[in-house]
Amino acid sequence: MRNFAYFILSTILILVCADLSNAQRRRVDSDLKDRMRDKQRAYEDPSNNPFKVDDSPPLKRGVPAQPGSPLRAMVELQVVGIMDGDTLVISNTANQHLRIRIQGIDAPEAGQSYAVTSQENLAQLLTGKSVTIEFDPRGKPDREGRIVAKVFLDGYDVGLEQLKAGLAWYCKQYKKDLSESDRYTYEQAEKTARGSHLGLWRESSPQTPWEFRRKQ
Repeated sequence: MRNFAYFILSTILILVCADLSNAQRRRVDSDLKDRMRDKQRAYEDPSNNPFKVDDSPPLKRGVPAQPGSPLRAMVELQVVGIMDGDTLVISNTANQHLRIRIQGIDAPEAGQSYAVTSQENLAQLLTGKSVTIEFDPRGKPDREGRIVAKVFLDGYDVGLEQLKAGLAWYCKQYKKDLSESDRYTYEQAEKTARGSHLGLWRESSPQTPWEFRRKQ
């Protein structure tokens, strides 16, 4: 009889523990769902946009938007680092560090000739400066998670300056993202740098970064 009582008591304890465990699991699942809903609401809230885009005055050398042109936004941000000749790191209004890929150009990759020179030239232009970036707020980051944008310093197109110095290629495969004016200006800047043997054009046949990446 005593053994039977122990068996009944043990069974009851096991059932109680199982019920408590299930209740705790349900609370954890409920808390997790609540946190996920909060994160989703925060993500969808326009006030949490890391760029905090507002109405900006036109750039000194900006091209007026044409009817039917893609939506573009402009915001001034602080440069906190230079990763290579076409990538910089900015600090936004939420004190986040975001990588910006300069639109329309492609600089030498690490391991290529003039990669360091291109990076140093961009660093000399931008380190510690405030720049204006122009981007499509609905656009997606590139494959490396970078925001693709035109970058301006005191009204000057930074990507164009890299092309003029012979330290980047005009990225024709993405020319559809540029205005007709920019396409012409970028192409002419690359031709002029090549004809003057500036930067990477001192080499007779420099390897393009996209060819270099394909072989990696």
